[in-house]
Amino acid sequence: MLALPGVYVYNFASAKAKCESYGYRLCHKDEIMHKRICMRGWTSTGEQGYPMSHSPGSGCGHLGWNSGGTNKSAKANGFCCHK
Repeated sequence: MLALPGVYVYNFASAKAKCESYGYRLCHKDEIMHKRICMRGWTSTGEQGYPMSHSPGSGCGHLGWNSGGTNKSAKANGFCCHK
């Protein structure tokens, strides 16, 4: 998995395009649920959020999926997976 550079600078379309420019695609959230990532990112389903597989730190939400919603114009990072 590759997290896109920057901090919350991509809407859904730009995150998808940026992943594709690296030869990747947006990950499905099921592909990253085993990770502990404390930043919102876009997934292939058009939902932004982040997984917390263990021990969330201060300000990192709760165990499981921390949803950031589905507003595709909102800014987040992107989670890119191999095609």
